[in-house]
Amino acid sequence: MNTEIEVQSEPLVEDLLRDSVLLAVLERDGLTVDDVKAVIADYHRQIEDRDTVTH
Repeated sequence: MNTEIEVQSEPLVEDLLRDSVLLAVLERDGLTVDDVKAVIADYHRQIEDRDTVTH
């Protein structure tokens, strides 16, 4: 019996942004990897701004 515990983690965003299926969906929708990165960066800024105001 194997007693090792396998820990699975979520994929990194950078790995997802290299995925051929995701790239095809982005292309179909007229988006780019840079568009997705911009949305993520904007979200991070909003979170930082919110945390700055509440602390």
